[in-house]
Amino acid sequence: MKLPMWSCVAVGLLLTSLAMAAPNRAPSGRSGPEELPGIALNRIEKDSGALFGDWILWNHDAGGHSMFLINRKTRLVVYLPWVSNGWLNFRTGEGTWYVLFPTGTPSLQNRAELNVEKFLDKQPPGVRLAAGKHVMNGWTVTITDDAIELETQNVLSRISLRATAPDFTHNGRSIK
Repeated sequence: MKLPMWSCVAVGLLLTSLAMAAPNRAPSGRSGPEELPGIALNRIEKDSGALFGDWILWNHDAGGHSMFLINRKTRLVVYLPWVSNGWLNFRTGEGTWYVLFPTGTPSLQNRAELNVEKFLDKQPPGVRLAAGKHVMNGWTVTITDDAIELETQNVLSRISLRATAPDFTHNGRSIK
């Protein structure tokens, strides 16, 4: 039995549309795999973290409420204590620490006491950072699926990072 040509075309189109309608189960590469539960920034417990693309945010409360933002690929570390009025510390992938003020160039600063090493190779958390807006001791933190913006008005300071970027910006300066 022969089928008319139009029915062969119709079957072909149907199969093509079914293949295109299949859900994409691959991780988005943004804030974190969608199958992981989301957690609000202010709900991350001490020494716990959340995935954000290539970054992990760790709640680090030793010596005061603060966080580490660690790029899993480059091992770049940002240390931000919430009492900061615009400055932060960062560690290059090679392990050199700097202090970064709202203006000027980064200056070497030894921050070995932060013991970031315990977080660098720690098992990634089983949650992803949820989108939202939070105020953390004068810092406004806005989280979307693919970006985090942190800013304080005390001394105008703005930190931005993208979920899959190897660097971050601080007041328009790219830090790698």
